[in-house]
Formats: sequence, structure tokens, C-alpha cells
Amino acid sequence: MNDGTHVLDYILDGLRSNHACAMPVLTSESDTDTIAAAARAIVRDRYGVALRIRLENLMAEDFEIEAVKLAEKLSRPLDEIDLIIDIRAPNFEPYQDFANALIARMKSFRTLSEYRNLILVSSAIPDSFGNIEKGNSEIPRHDWLFYKVVIDSLSHEMRRLVYGDYLSTPALHPYCLIIRQFLF
Repeated sequence: MNDGTHVLDYILDGLRSNHACAMPVLTSESDTDTIAAAARAIVRDRYGVALRIRLENLMAEDFEIEAVKLAEKLSRPLDEIDLIIDIRAPNFEPYQDFANALIARMKSFRTLSEYRNLILVSSAIPDSFGNIEKGNSEIPRHDWLFYKVVIDSLSHEMRRLVYGDYLSTPALHPYCLIIRQFLF
């Protein structure tokens, strides 16, 4: 902003003034200033923070190390951070094969059980509507179908995933927030 206020601070201040509860969501690409703004929000609002990772980040060898470094920059333990795995607009057929690969990767993380919440998000909205038949009013819900296969495939001792979706194309915005509006 022109006065030196970070965009995330500006957005959160506006939401607070409208009685909205918002939690910053960071990515592995978040810069130092954005991380600092998120840290200020954590102290002020006490809602915590989320780390949103794309599938390719989750599959990277250094994912766990990078996530712990981010927690250290925020001066917060992992149990105050929600981990959001964003699989974007999946069409991972056959679902079972992809679910098995995701679960195998999740099993390899030593810190997975430490996160406050473990969330799988995606979108049914495709990057392009070119493959959707004209006049068709339904888009296949590959996201939901895949989530159900993942949940059914988890062993009983594995951490349960929360499901979330979004009604937009799956582009990652640099200032993503989780907003809960309370009506008084």
C-alpha cells in the first residue's frame, strides 16, 4: 500500500472492521513480508495460520523441512498450523491408483500428525470449459469422488483428512484467506 502497510495487513484490518474472522493462508512461495504479516495476524487474532501446498510441493523431497522452517519463521509449533493439500482440479482416474500414491506419501511424513488440521481441497471447476458438452448443466465432481476414495482407503490409524472445495479455477492467489463470517 502507499503508506507502507502490507496488503495482507490491509485486508485483515478491513475484515476485522466488518466482524469477519479470517486466518491467513501461506504457501511455500510466500515472501518474508507476507510471513511477517501472517505472524502479526496470529498474535492479534489468535486464529492460527494455514500452510497451503500444491500436490507437486507435497511430493517434493524437502517438503517436510520447508514446512518446519516456515513454522519456525512464524514462531509457532506445527500444532497451531493447518496443512491444506490443494490438488486443484483433479481428474485422477482411476481414483484408487492416485489415492494410493497420495496415502503412501502421507505415510512417509514424520510430522503429519502434528498439524492442527489436515485438509484436502480441490475444485470441480476445470481450467477450461472446452471439454464440457454444450447444454450439459453438470460438471463431474472428480474432486468429491476422489476424496471419498481417499477416505475409504485410509487405514484406521492414519490421520483423517477434512474436505474442502472452492468455486473458482484452481489458481493459487498470493493472499488467500480462510474467512468465517459470524452474524450477530
